Amino acid sequence: MERNRTRVAALAATAAVVAPLCLTSTAQAAPGDEPEVLLALTQQYLQDRASRVTDSRPMALAAASLTSVSTTSSLAARLATEIPALDRLRATTVGTYAQYSNAVVELMSPTVTVTGDAARVTVQELTRLVFAKRESPDSADATRYRVPHVLEFQRQGSSWILTSDALDVPADAPDPVPYENPVKLQPATPRDLASESLLSKDIKPNYPGAQPFSSSPSAGLNGGVPIDRQTAVRYARTFAINYNPAYERYGNDCTNFVSQVMRAGGWTDVGSPGPDGPDKWFQYNRFSHSRTWTIAHEFSDFGFYHSRRLRNYGGETPLIADVVSADWENGVADGHVDHLMVITENAPGNIHDWSKIKLTYHTADQLDIPLSTVSQKVGNRVAFYFFDTRGMPG
Repeated sequence: MERNRTRVAALAATAAVVAPLCLTSTAQAAPGDEPEVLLALTQQYLQDRASRVTDSRPMALAAASLTSVSTTSSLAARLATEIPALDRLRATTVGTYAQYSNAVVELMSPTVTVTGDAARVTVQELTRLVFAKRESPDSADATRYRVPHVLEFQRQGSSWILTSDALDVPADAPDPVPYENPVKLQPATPRDLASESLLSKDIKPNYPGAQPFSSSPSAGLNGGVPIDRQTAVRYARTFAINYNPAYERYGNDCTNFVSQVMRAGGWTDVGSPGPDGPDKWFQYNRFSHSRTWTIAHEFSDFGFYHSRRLRNYGGETPLIADVVSADWENGVADGHVDHLMVITENAPGNIHDWSKIKLTYHTADQLDIPLSTVSQKVGNRVAFYFFDTRGMPG
């Protein structure tokens, strides 16, 4: 009778870290043990995937499949399409400050629902990709990311097989490090490109090896008071993975997050609820804010043109709390900013080694991801615009 009932197990808010498990491709369990077995399979699958981009990649999975967990043939075929890109990523990081030694995966807030011979696991994956080397003992020890999953399983005999895995994020959200075009449940963020003016030619992209350049309007609405870089980065590190409940969260949250970081560092609001416009930048409460607070292209437009709080540059040392705007929709730069990130680490004097420049952003939430990794994952036809936030060196 148990199989014909719907059973939901809301497990502890944080599941214990499970080291890479020595599971066979399927797992068997008595009905009462089903939630634990399904979570063990989920853990193993996510551990296999994360390890794929590290030095601890399971050699038994070198070419055949992405995971040791048994899957349907259709899912196995889809996962196999990710393997070449993930293997290239791992290979190109060797010897750089983007190389990972191992992965540690935690399951956060898991819920297991069993209905007859079908099961669903909803869970937040919190993963730490440990760097193989660091610039100094004070450097970040890992890239961390948090992403929600919905996984489906099907019972076959006394065992469970994985039938699907989808990230519960918008379709246009950047992929976490060990993912390459995964299934995403939410639609892409609606945009009216016709209403956005293209970036001016005064704003130029930066790239490794770029000669120094600067587009430097005079200081504007910030009143000449520099942003506190250390405070801004401390905020970014605190709330990159654990969300600040004082703010509303949006489906694609990158600009909202960067706005919070800038406010924490000293940017003052411009405007208040009422007529909105490109020269406004404010968040009055959880539900009232300017468009520039939450839209990447309009934030960049406000920061550079209207408030002159941002200075576009390249070929010089990026500093912590500087903003990197990405133009990468459909893998091509088209003059519209699609994503915002904040620099949370760079080695003193480093200009061209992008593996030493660590970025932090939301959706999917990632902390201290090397810029070289971000660049490789999105291809070489995109553009990264670097903006000085006019703070004192941090």
